[in-house]
Amino acid sequence: MQLLSKTFHGLEDILAQELKEIGAQNIVTHKRAVAYEGDKAMMYRANMALRTALNVLMPIKEFTIENQNDFYEQVRAIDWGQYFKVRKTILVNATANSPIFDHSHFLELRTKDAIADYFSDKAGRRPNVDKENPQVRIDVYLSNNNCTISLNSSGEALFKRGYRAHHGQASLNEVLAAGMVLKTGWKGQNELVDPFCGSGTILTEAALIAANIRPGSYRTQFGFEHWNDFDRKTLELVQEEDDQKKIEVPILGVDNSPRQIGFSKANIQGAFLQKYIAVQTGDFESVQGEDERGTIITNPPYDKRVKTHEIDRLYRRFGDHLKQQFKGYDAWVLSGNDHAIRNIGLKTNSRTVLFNGPIETRLCEYKLF
Repeated sequence: MQLLSKTFHGLEDILAQELKEIGAQNIVTHKRAVAYEGDKAMMYRANMALRTALNVLMPIKEFTIENQNDFYEQVRAIDWGQYFKVRKTILVNATANSPIFDHSHFLELRTKDAIADYFSDKAGRRPNVDKENPQVRIDVYLSNNNCTISLNSSGEALFKRGYRAHHGQASLNEVLAAGMVLKTGWKGQNELVDPFCGSGTILTEAALIAANIRPGSYRTQFGFEHWNDFDRKTLELVQEEDDQKKIEVPILGVDNSPRQIGFSKANIQGAFLQKYIAVQTGDFESVQGEDERGTIITNPPYDKRVKTHEIDRLYRRFGDHLKQQFKGYDAWVLSGNDHAIRNIGLKTNSRTVLFNGPIETRLCEYKLF
């Protein structure tokens, strides 16, 4: 079957590599998405294993339209009863880049109406809409007059891993955090330090990678479990594929906010990783490299609401501390403040554009000698 997974800008190559590693076929990279092929087990596996995917979509119809009524008729003509029962609650998510529909919300309404009218004709009743916790999610993508209708096999977005107990201030998205770690190539080969750890997202995602724990293993449910063709035995076989490893290196996080450290501890415990990750309250200058080689992956504050001279001073101090206390380490710093990151005062070995929500950021690599 044809499948598609969306991701953040800058992580397409990482997602494609993940798909290759789990056995997907005919992998094609697009802007903020990767298309691929696989059987039902692959769809289940993708939901369980992919770290940098936001979802796993199964396209069910592609077509062109001339006007809004044409769209409605094409959607109503889909055999929706083949995929799910009328008693299931639904929610439509649409993206419109077309003069035919100038607003995504109207596209969602027309899709819902077409599905409701299909079931009204076939079953004498309409499925209910649930905006909070729908059982079936339908994805609509319209570009000019080209439309793709998909079923979202994931249900809730895959960055909602299921381990997070608390969201800290400006918490990093789990998919972005995992993508950062995978970009660095760190897989548990040396010490990992996050000196601005916040609520512990980078630390947790890094530990999941090092321990080879699938991020979907914490989820209690996926969207495909509400489809007519759900195969529990196949899902159980996919779940049994886990091959977890023991982490042999220290993973350490520091943050100057006791509240953030409290959140971090709760989230780490939610992922059952407390035996691998240590976090403590303190300034970034309270931690230093303990080994000849190690890796720093961090997301320092860059909020534009903070006074410029304070951010500049923070980054300058951080750069000095890296040079003095982490010789032999590789440092990877994500920041959305170009001006501030220049104050680190280190030669940049690589620079990758990533998006943290709507904010354009850069992941900068530094070799510390």
